[in-house]
Amino acid sequence: MKTLITLLALGCFVITATAQPAIQTAGGHKLPFASQNNTIELAVANAATVDAGNVTVEAQNVPQWLTFTNPRQTEGGQVKTQIPNLKSGEVSTARFTFSVEKNAPVNQQTKLQFLISSPTGER
Repeated sequence: MKTLITLLALGCFVITATAQPAIQTAGGHKLPFASQNNTIELAVANAATVDAGNVTVEAQNVPQWLTFTNPRQTEGGQVKTQIPNLKSGEVSTARFTFSVEKNAPVNQQTKLQFLISSPTGER
């Protein structure tokens, strides 16, 4: 039986030139350059009739000017967290904490994509 995992939120950033340089998210929130402990929370739902274990949520195409601190970013740039048990019909939260470096580009839209997968290969 195939497990269906649904991503309910995505992160999208737009760098804007303002009086105080900042990054503006698609929702209109601003993240200042060199800011720390910013958080993206993604709601992950299991719409299947069976439980899912060890669901991986991985940030992809992470720009060099974002540094993830939780979960820790690997030397290869991978950023991923696991949801150990996602019961059928339940929603769990995957949290990513990051810092914005001073070299973030201005007036350039950048999208973060998150890949959700199970140990058996469902995405």
